[in-house]
Amino acid sequence: MPYDNRAHAADVHLAERDPALPGLRTLLDPAAFASELSAVLPERVERVYPAYVRYKPAVNCLVSYRVETATRTYQICAKAHRRGDHEKLAKATARRSSVIGGHIVVSIFPVDAKLKSLRRLADGQARHRLLSRLLPGYPDSWSGDVRELRYKPERRYVAKLEVDDVPAAALKMFTPAGYEAACRGSGAFASGDSLRIPRCLGRSDRHRVLAYEWLPGFLLSERLTSGLCSTDGLRRVGVALAELHGQTADELPRLDLERELARLTDVAAAVGFIHPRLTNRVAGLAERIGRDLGEQDPVYSPVHGDFYAKQVLLQNDRVAVLDFDESAIGDPATDIGNFVAHLERDVLRGRMDQAAAVQAKEALLDGYASVADRPSTARVRLYTARCLFALAPHPFRFREADWPEATEALIRRSEAILDAGPRPRLGRRSGSHPGVEDTLGVREDPAFHFLTGALQLDRAEEKLLPLSGRLDPGGGSLVLQKIRVLRHKPGRRCLVEYDFGTLRMIGKVRARGLDSDTYALCGHLYRSGFGPSSIDRISTPEPVGCVPEWNMWLQRRVPGLPATDLLTGPEGRLVARRIARGLHKLNDLGPPTRRRHTMSDELRILHEKLPLVASLNPRWSPRIRRILAQCERLGASMGERPLQPIHRDLHAGNVVVDGNRTYILDLDLYTMGDPALDAGNFIGHLTELAIRRTGDPLALRDLEQAFENAFVRFAGEARREDVRSYATLTLVRHIYISTLFETRRSMTGALIALCEKRLSVGRDADCRPIAGVVG
Repeated sequence: MPYDNRAHAADVHLAERDPALPGLRTLLDPAAFASELSAVLPERVERVYPAYVRYKPAVNCLVSYRVETATRTYQICAKAHRRGDHEKLAKATARRSSVIGGHIVVSIFPVDAKLKSLRRLADGQARHRLLSRLLPGYPDSWSGDVRELRYKPERRYVAKLEVDDVPAAALKMFTPAGYEAACRGSGAFASGDSLRIPRCLGRSDRHRVLAYEWLPGFLLSERLTSGLCSTDGLRRVGVALAELHGQTADELPRLDLERELARLTDVAAAVGFIHPRLTNRVAGLAERIGRDLGEQDPVYSPVHGDFYAKQVLLQNDRVAVLDFDESAIGDPATDIGNFVAHLERDVLRGRMDQAAAVQAKEALLDGYASVADRPSTARVRLYTARCLFALAPHPFRFREADWPEATEALIRRSEAILDAGPRPRLGRRSGSHPGVEDTLGVREDPAFHFLTGALQLDRAEEKLLPLSGRLDPGGGSLVLQKIRVLRHKPGRRCLVEYDFGTLRMIGKVRARGLDSDTYALCGHLYRSGFGPSSIDRISTPEPVGCVPEWNMWLQRRVPGLPATDLLTGPEGRLVARRIARGLHKLNDLGPPTRRRHTMSDELRILHEKLPLVASLNPRWSPRIRRILAQCERLGASMGERPLQPIHRDLHAGNVVVDGNRTYILDLDLYTMGDPALDAGNFIGHLTELAIRRTGDPLALRDLEQAFENAFVRFAGEARREDVRSYATLTLVRHIYISTLFETRRSMTGALIALCEKRLSVGRDADCRPIAGVVG
């Protein structure tokens, strides 16, 4: 095969480290893959070219291939699945795909598992019907031809619609999530004096297709690499970008710090897994970039989200910007940094020299500064390093022949850019207000920009007093005395307490919107046997009301102590039994919901999270692979169970005890599932607590047994082994959780050893937990 893969040894080594995907080695080797295609194609394969990879360690790997025979060229998508993933292999066969090598699904374009309407574009009559509905006002285009421009299998398809060889429109087809984002972005921006935005000519929600006007012009990327782009042209690009940033687009999602940190972590994990030698280096670089991002005062405006030279068309007097699929509200320096990072990438690939890249950057910034405030040099440098770091998986993803060296070059250049100047410590906002405690930094989290009034005594009192009237034991004499931020998960959730003296309320806030479902659930439970007068003394807190503009719903703060504080006391076993009774009541009386959580979901979470631990500490990789394999066997041995309402996050920290009354809290993950999962989760957390406090996993064994015995009295003795199995899976999940907290990282090794023992890793014994070990 003519494909030059100088990184073949690295591909082989990667496949050896991921035995969960037995087809991976074949998939990453063009020659081996071509030899397998004889079972699928009617002709002899002459050339194969891998174009694109999407890889999820231990889950699946997709490779897009261009395959040439003597008479035609095929677009082939090949996807390696996990060992034993029979359901997905069966589905692939049903949708006209083929299975080779026992584990690789091969789909020949236009068959696509996620972009099912592609087949309509490939069929003349079906395409005519689709275009007539998509573009009802443009009948001349209905018989047009479609020319592919870009295709990422199971993600996105972009094509040019031509009528008599004249471009008529650009067509884009998406997955459901991609289509939703593209629809948002397509209507968020408008053309201006220098900026031109393609108009959306039509859309099909059913087929998830958008049609845009075709804009003439020269791609900026081609002009740059050929040396034909003038300084004036780049200044015009800067002006157009400033016009884009100056618009209003409130409907776009917000690029908050938590999302940025999550992306950095994902990149570090991905690079560390495919290139183990870089593991510690990329983890340190991600931490450094994240720390510097967190030390900036946030700046927000509408941003393109993926702005670089391939997204820009140079016209006579205007600049067209394309592809708003990743548009958001974020820091304008994101777009500038991404543009410069791609220039740096072109320099590393030998497509342009460093002097030309510097000149292009300065011209862009000069044009930008003529319309808007120019971001500081330190800020641009930071975002350039951040975006260059985000490009590190691309050499592997796009199958560059020397991808290990190219990956390391990107990391090295990102480090050099950060080292080129002082770190951008631009000051953190600290606003300390009398009566307001925010030691967890919610005010500094851009994801909660809407909480300004919620953290001011006068404004919060004005908003909350109407809600608290029926709770006021003093007959209208409430005065808000103190506000405390109790919990904060950056970029996602926070918990705020409002202290009115004789009454305390807890406000639960979700960054991405009001959690009205959980509010409604808690109201239903409170009115249906979980109220303050319930005979069995099992209750939930009383919901108070909602403040939609703060994405907040509120509940009365219940009296008592966290069960964690009481379980280790003299009445610990009694408390454990009462919690088991409360769990059974929730499983029995909770209302049904559309949400589902099955064993497949539980195992999927483990397969997503544990490889991240392995990527950060490669010496644990073989042990984690064996643990995951045994988890699969354990899950398969349990079979399907009837679904009932479950808490899904039940542990001692989510239970408060006040005398003889027990309150169940935090029902955000409430779903339909196996009640044994809740019981096993509670026991698994007790075992983890025992390790954390004493180093001995059996230190709280008496509490675990008391809880387990009480639960099976309600659920039946037959469920005991299922409870223990779920407790083991919970402990496996805690291997990953332990790496998220500095105070728990020292116990990761102990958790791995415990899970190996419970799963009989390395033995021929049954994969159920060892008899007698219930924690």
